[in-house]
Amino acid sequence: MIEINPESQVSSNNVFEDKLNALVLGVGGAGGKIVNTLSLSACEGLEYIVLDSDVQSLRQVTHCETRQIGKKILRGFGTGASREVAQSIAEAEKDELRKLVGRYSLLYLIAGFGGGLGGGVAPVIAELAAEEGVFVIAISIFPFFCEGTDRSMRATRSQDEMTANAHLHISLPNELLASQANENANFVELYESSNRMISDAVEGLWLSFFCPGPLALDLGLLRSTFGFREGKCMGTLAVASATGDSRVESLWETLLAHPWLKKGSLLRSAGTVLALFIGKDGFSLGDAEAFQRRIASENPGAKIMLGACTPAEFNSDELRIVLITHPRRTVRNEEKPAPFYGDKELVSLNEVSREMLEKKRPPTRNVPPPPALTNSQIDLLKSQMPYSGGRSKRGYNDPNQGFLDLKITSVGRFDQCEKTYYKNQPIDVPTYSRLGYILD
Repeated sequence: MIEINPESQVSSNNVFEDKLNALVLGVGGAGGKIVNTLSLSACEGLEYIVLDSDVQSLRQVTHCETRQIGKKILRGFGTGASREVAQSIAEAEKDELRKLVGRYSLLYLIAGFGGGLGGGVAPVIAELAAEEGVFVIAISIFPFFCEGTDRSMRATRSQDEMTANAHLHISLPNELLASQANENANFVELYESSNRMISDAVEGLWLSFFCPGPLALDLGLLRSTFGFREGKCMGTLAVASATGDSRVESLWETLLAHPWLKKGSLLRSAGTVLALFIGKDGFSLGDAEAFQRRIASENPGAKIMLGACTPAEFNSDELRIVLITHPRRTVRNEEKPAPFYGDKELVSLNEVSREMLEKKRPPTRNVPPPPALTNSQIDLLKSQMPYSGGRSKRGYNDPNQGFLDLKITSVGRFDQCEKTYYKNQPIDVPTYSRLGYILD
């Protein structure tokens, strides 16, 4: 059971009356470590909770609230990298999980996929939060290739479930970070780099909602843009920062080389691009227009949304961008427009095929059946047929072919064996020899 502090419970009728509130929930070991790091730079209006079944992992969380799940079943241990065990625990404690996430306007759900608890419980939490009307932004971490195919397969299944349940699912493969890192980089450095970018993204998104600036980003607009139910797919995330007079140019070059954008390929194929600028001073209208033209030049058909906020705690010379790309929305068959052929008359494919067959098909040729022959005529034809010297056809007799003497005089080493009889007939010899048949 999940223990919830009674003082933190709020009546469902008064949850969204005063102001927006959001929960940053880390599920499992990897998600808990990330949220524990995020809570060091806590933002106003954000709450941080780590949910896990492993007591040892929860003890390492020192900067935010912790909740233990599956006490009665797991007794303080992990799920043993079993998604099925984690899903059964989530199903058993659905009511407690629903109360935990149903009190917020926005849920940041962070989990590492490939293990057990994060990949099994996080998609269930996303589904429960969406049913309660909470906007769910899920950030999942895909394992390294060196961690094995089993973890990759489990992570893929968890990704599919999360994409189906969350409004916006951002998948961050660790392998993309490793592809551009130094050869001597260790896991700690890669994890720190990933955690820092996730922290900047969560903080930037929340500040754009909670502290709107000159280009305000409405949460309702985000819901309508990413919250569609048909054709759901995973988004990507990139974070960059720059200082100086040529900050916009530096940001653009950094994004095109970003590992999570696959060196700009995901930006060029995106259907929706959300760019959030965070800085105290100096971000002008010309900078916004220049950046939008850059995106449009790389991806002319993309839907571009820009947002900007100016928090007081930011450095006056630093400009940070949080870029979220989402693939193009797939259109269902009934939504696809009919093709336009101008003034040409539309003809069905069946009619065209039928017309082509009628024109090109040759006329049928009637062949009469062969005449019937009498027995004397058949014998005459047989006698006139020359013998070719090879194997004769069945039914035709060769006058030079005699009868074969196929009587068996010896069966070799089986002569000393006991004979087998059936109804006083030996059955150790072929049937044609035993019955005296003559083969021609």
